Amino acid sequence: MTKGQAAAGILLPPLPDDLRRQEAHAPVVEGEPVIAILARERQALDRANARQGRTIQFYDDLTSRYGTPTLQGILRFVSRLAQSEKLKFYP
Repeated sequence: MTKGQAAAGILLPPLPDDLRRQEAHAPVVEGEPVIAILARERQALDRANARQGRTIQFYDDLTSRYGTPTLQGILRFVSRLAQSEKLKFYP
């Protein structure tokens, strides 16, 4: 458990490995028609765009379950501080 998870009081699910992967450009083979290379490049772009869509869906699912993680974590952390500690930041 990380410090942020402890402060937020929640354990977030891990990011799926697929969402960390970067899409490589289509290989260029000398003598191959340009249209074939372009078609493969478009397929790579489609895969990258689909992965981005899954990433957005993953994040949206998190925020719908937990709210905005950063704000919620900060509010929980501040609510647990002693009054003497809060006065250091809010004189």
